[in-house]
Amino acid sequence: MAGGPGTTNNSDNSNERESRFSVPQWARPGDGPSERIGWRTLLRRRRLLWAVVAVVVLVAVWNNYPFIPNLWTLLFSQPSGVASAESGPGQWAMRGGSPQGTNFSPFTFVPEGIVERAIEVDTGIRSSPVAADGVVYIGGQSRMLAIDADTGQQIWEQPVSGPAHGVPALADGSLFLGTLNKRVIALDARSGRRLWEYVGDSPFPGTVAVQDGIVYAGSRGGDVHAIDASSGDQLWKVGLKSAAVAPVAVHDGKMFAASSAGILFIRHSGTGDKRARIRTNSALVSPPTVADGRVYLLLDGSLLAFDSNIRELPGRYASELIWAQLWVWGFPLPSPAEHSGLLWRLQPGNDVGAFLHTPAVTGEALYLGTGAGEVVALDPENGDILWQLSLGEPIAAPVIAAGNVLLVAQENGAIRAIDRYSQEELWKVSLESPVAGPLGYAEGRVFAHTQDGKMYVIR
Repeated sequence: MAGGPGTTNNSDNSNERESRFSVPQWARPGDGPSERIGWRTLLRRRRLLWAVVAVVVLVAVWNNYPFIPNLWTLLFSQPSGVASAESGPGQWAMRGGSPQGTNFSPFTFVPEGIVERAIEVDTGIRSSPVAADGVVYIGGQSRMLAIDADTGQQIWEQPVSGPAHGVPALADGSLFLGTLNKRVIALDARSGRRLWEYVGDSPFPGTVAVQDGIVYAGSRGGDVHAIDASSGDQLWKVGLKSAAVAPVAVHDGKMFAASSAGILFIRHSGTGDKRARIRTNSALVSPPTVADGRVYLLLDGSLLAFDSNIRELPGRYASELIWAQLWVWGFPLPSPAEHSGLLWRLQPGNDVGAFLHTPAVTGEALYLGTGAGEVVALDPENGDILWQLSLGEPIAAPVIAAGNVLLVAQENGAIRAIDRYSQEELWKVSLESPVAGPLGYAEGRVFAHTQDGKMYVIR
């Protein structure tokens, strides 16, 4: 009797300890190899899952790492202002009218075709004018001039430390210009006082662009310098491997820089990080134009339109170069694609002459002049010709779209105004000499610098 209860208690304690300290199923005596195999299978499956996840992550990083902005530059090399050379009412702020280079002003105060005055400037001046608030600015042989557009009187003259043949850029009350003696200079637009001078390592022969507080200056040595518009300090510099075709175009967080070697570089406008490269088969001599998700390039008289949002995956550019070279050498390969991101191409031929200058881009059409003396309107979606108008003499400068009017300069010194909807000629002015560069347009006036050293004001 006494032993019965004791025996029962020991058994209960043993069962309690066993349940409290249970041994894994696979380690218990009597468990067969099938249970061990199941556990190993589960381990293998987990390892395989993690391997797949790792591969997916690596592919995502590989594809997107080139498009992640440099955090160090974003944090510590940002401009201290927001100046932009955008043409507002009464302004023509830089070559092409804006950092996008569209040669378009939506303001519809149309000139009447009356020559107000011809201002003697300098036969050595190769620059073209910009204008704002009734003042015209033009650079030249080691000097910058500010002229009252109403009276023709000089407001100020400022010596600069080298020939300035590019079109100056006007932004936030300051003028910015590059010179042939390796300088980029900022002047106060009101007084001509020098604000800062940036020294590079090769000449800056063309126009600078200004957007979001950054001055973008392309050099003959093959670099684009990003300079703080407020201080003149260098923010960053990127190489193009050949001379930059100025100005660059800046739009939607991207910088578009053409090189003389025939490559269009697309980079992050705030950091200079790579986005894409578009390789052409010929040297580029005209700057890019960007609008509405498309970037336009002139190439051997043709006009090409590319997707401005193209991204270059790692290794694509190098593989395309190898493919193209092997194909040229006669290897049995399919012919390489013409250009990545190409939307359309319009080549000169029987229907249209060679395009010589960057287009004017409006919401519904592109307008270009040709070497055969034509003005051509194109559909930006597909490059189809909407209309063309023959004017006889070759077109000498980019066409400007000012409201509903096209302003066209020809090599015989004629400047014409054409209704861009009806193609009717509104007026024609004959100057004594052909223009020396792009026209300017502001406050209903046309500004034309001619090869004989005069600047004409046409209202």
